[in-house]
Amino acid sequence: MQTLNKKNSYYFIGIGGAGMSALANILAAEGYKVAGSDLQATHITKELEKLGIQINYTQVTENITDDMVIIHTDAVSPENLEYQEAIRRQLKIYKRPELLSILEKTKEFSIAVSGAHGKTTTSSIVAYLLTETSLDPTCVIGGILPQWNSNARIGSGKCFVYEACEAFGNLIHYHPTHLIVTNIDKDHLEHFDNSYQKFKEYFVTYINRIAENKENFVLLNYDDAEIKNLMPNFSENVRFFSLEKSNLHDPRIIAQASNLQPIEGGTGFFLELFQSKKGISVTIPLYGKHNVEDAVAALVMCSNFMAIEKLVIAIKNFQNSQRRFELVGKISETKVYTDYAHLPAEVASVILGAKQSVLGLAEARIIAVFQPHLPSRTKENYTGFAKALLNADLALVTPVYCPAGREANEDLNIKSELIYNEMQRLLDSGEVKSNIESYKLIEDSALQAELKNILRPNDLLLLIGAGTIGSWHKQLCD
Repeated sequence: MQTLNKKNSYYFIGIGGAGMSALANILAAEGYKVAGSDLQATHITKELEKLGIQINYTQVTENITDDMVIIHTDAVSPENLEYQEAIRRQLKIYKRPELLSILEKTKEFSIAVSGAHGKTTTSSIVAYLLTETSLDPTCVIGGILPQWNSNARIGSGKCFVYEACEAFGNLIHYHPTHLIVTNIDKDHLEHFDNSYQKFKEYFVTYINRIAENKENFVLLNYDDAEIKNLMPNFSENVRFFSLEKSNLHDPRIIAQASNLQPIEGGTGFFLELFQSKKGISVTIPLYGKHNVEDAVAALVMCSNFMAIEKLVIAIKNFQNSQRRFELVGKISETKVYTDYAHLPAEVASVILGAKQSVLGLAEARIIAVFQPHLPSRTKENYTGFAKALLNADLALVTPVYCPAGREANEDLNIKSELIYNEMQRLLDSGEVKSNIESYKLIEDSALQAELKNILRPNDLLLLIGAGTIGSWHKQLCD
């Protein structure tokens, strides 16, 4: 097994990324020498510097020395000068998921969360529950958890909790003893020759590889359409949870949630654990069916280590990661929320969850501002985005955002008009029934003036997307 040596300095190329910063944080806390580089200073890099981590904001050959082990993101270009110098010096080089795999193997057991949607929420709940019930886990999460003000937690317990993303074909690196798969949906297909079939086969291979060991615990969402389609391909060792009226004669379904009810401050439901023959009422401070699915997955997983009664008490005080239906301020009397949703199912879920949160509030409207993320994702999903946005009362669609260097063959002809025109087509054809009042395309610079004209006191404003829209509230809110 590969191990780390404290004689070395661990240098992170792209240290400001969510996954990279978490690993740098953990290594520094464990007493390793850590440094790194990024192209700009951010809140994340400033927090790392407070830990004593030196960060270079220029990526030049002089930054690399012979005592270094290099960690880099998949996004780092082969032409990057630091990366090139590391190769010239024949240094040990790890991709981020390779280092993550090394760290997970230092613990007695590990819990990974995979899937297209809900990874961060589910892994955050797992991490929170295990922390609150005194198992003291080490955690790497894809968002900033308010309880820690960090995306990483360093624990002395026997457990390692992390998100296992399928992008760049990285699932091959992960070897958890416990695995949750929230769902399977089209995303990151560019890493699979743009073939959804190859993508699904890759996921099935990953799931069955972990489930091959009967001592491992693999839990999937029975209600997810794609998982249900792939049922014949999964190992008999795989277990499932459900929120629907499923085939409860299937012994692989070990838990079910029912009687979902929006309540003040969240959602209530009844959870049955069939193997232990227990049933218990649960309250979570989250809205929407998608969040109930994530919570059930986390509760069922954590019940392997802790009594369900203790977990149900703990989850009542959970606070979700930043940018997951996060209240970020007000514009006059209108509450403003931001959400990282960037796939159609996620956009639909956050809008429907927002509607649940304002039930009973007179004349409340959901105003959705959506910034599409990546031309390739927009091209692949414009119909899904259009259908999702038609669940809002008003929808404003801003230009497509693409980070510099993210898509080498970026198609400049892919614009937000694709989504807008599809919304119009769906309504004109009657293919979708919607009570939406209005929808329009809008430039980022015109958004503030537009909102001033349309917002009412009881409205709820959603800023949705994985790009720069995550910080727009700083200029929009009072």
